[in-house]
Amino acid sequence: MSTPVPMTRQSIPAVFREQVAKLRSRPMVYSKRDRHWRPLTWLQMSERVDAAAAGLCELGIEPGERVAIIGHSSVEWVVADLACLSAGVVDVAISETASAEDVLWILRDSGARGAFVGESETLKAINDAKDELPDLEFIFAFHEIHY
Repeated sequence: MSTPVPMTRQSIPAVFREQVAKLRSRPMVYSKRDRHWRPLTWLQMSERVDAAAAGLCELGIEPGERVAIIGHSSVEWVVADLACLSAGVVDVAISETASAEDVLWILRDSGARGAFVGESETLKAINDAKDELPDLEFIFAFHEIHY
């Protein structure tokens, strides 16, 4: 019978940083751009995560406050998630399949101060209802969105 592996109490950002130190130039993720799959290394992802986390801090979002992440699984979603965790921010993950009504309810109920958004329909719904979202101060688009 095998012995269970002891659990360590490291945070996700700490584990991420350890992997960055070990695997710097190795691909972490691939994303499709210009119809081609292109790698992003652990170091490149770390730079993006650090920039996004610094941006959250610069905007005055404090540890323990909430920021929503709404969109399909993507490199940008991973960066947003790791940035929130690195800054001590609680991320409110909202499914990309949630209705606009559900997204707005979750944003109101969670008290999210910001939201990372990946889809134009979601961005439009949030912008149209911004008067109903008194806590929401910032919206971050994963990429250029037109609606």
